[in-house]
Amino acid sequence: MGALNGLRTATLDEVIIKRNGEYADIRYKDKPFVGGMNLGLGECTDDLSDDEILSCFNEVVLSMQASVASFCPLEIQPGYPQIKFDRKWKRWDTLGQVLRCEIEDDENGQVAISIDDHKLNPDQFITMISSFRGWGMRIEFMDESQLFEPPPVVVRKRPAKVKL
Repeated sequence: MGALNGLRTATLDEVIIKRNGEYADIRYKDKPFVGGMNLGLGECTDDLSDDEILSCFNEVVLSMQASVASFCPLEIQPGYPQIKFDRKWKRWDTLGQVLRCEIEDDENGQVAISIDDHKLNPDQFITMISSFRGWGMRIEFMDESQLFEPPPVVVRKRPAKVKL
């Protein structure tokens, strides 16, 4: 669903606001189980009107939208590690949001994803990228010689027919 998880600014007739201690739970009437927010407002939550709570909610949503719009993924410079092994959690973690990798075989002929000098099996790779739940992902396949300077992408409605 994306980083904003369906969040959008709203009017009072589009949301249901419930107070719970120092939090206001805001849900959309048209999609009560998608999006929404548990907004921490502090001890004053019970004293705020629905309009004031909605105003805070909309400010947070606009701030999140601006953050997403200005986001630029970090690619680690060639020659430096893109991933590190976390000994505490016994898993690989990314150091940026762009990964240059190759699809290879491991010593048993099984698929391996090679990043830096490390061969990750599919489970290790999925575990590593699971920290990006809620994000989108784009995969481009190319010759390994193009990983540092990818070719331009061609956009079409569908692939051209291949004659055999």
